[in-house]
Amino acid sequence: MKIYSLLITISILFVLTGQAQSKHALFLSTGYTYNTSIRINGEEVKDSEGYVLNYGLNYRILQFKTFSTEIGLAGKTIFSSGELRRERFSANTLRLAMPIKFVVPVSKKWSATSGFIFQNNVDISEFDFRLRDKYSWRVDFATEARYTINKYWYLTGGFALNLRDMPDAYFINDPKASFQIGIARHTVILKKNKNKL
Repeated sequence: MKIYSLLITISILFVLTGQAQSKHALFLSTGYTYNTSIRINGEEVKDSEGYVLNYGLNYRILQFKTFSTEIGLAGKTIFSSGELRRERFSANTLRLAMPIKFVVPVSKKWSATSGFIFQNNVDISEFDFRLRDKYSWRVDFATEARYTINKYWYLTGGFALNLRDMPDAYFINDPKASFQIGIARHTVILKKNKNKL
């Protein structure tokens, strides 16, 4: 079931990219996720870590002289593992996330971003906007550096940290912190054809 959800999400993102303009950027990032310490039923979970894969679309909604604002839609796949009572376990999940970032240029090639990532705290196969309980939504603070390769491509490297005080059980599938690197491409797919008479 998870693979079908992943394929549907990727298909939606490619459709959105097909209607993109220069304000859009398609991104892909991967990284390492970890928990410093979590406990389940009073017992410590050891070596709680994992890997994350983010893929989605950013859209620049506001442009000012010194900074801009972006909003995005992303699929987030997490592969995590750990040890509890001397037994190894693994978990994976696919979630939908919405990053909101402020972008500040530092130089012609470099820029810095900071912002928040809002995410429903259940697997995408169960995704809905209902607030089932006070832990239904996760909020991460995210910051990253961007290096522009050319007018289409840029590289990213960043860090994200959960801001909400949630029970440790919620961090089994999606750990508290992550370091990520990635690549993004500005998209210009559909252009208006002007017929010359």
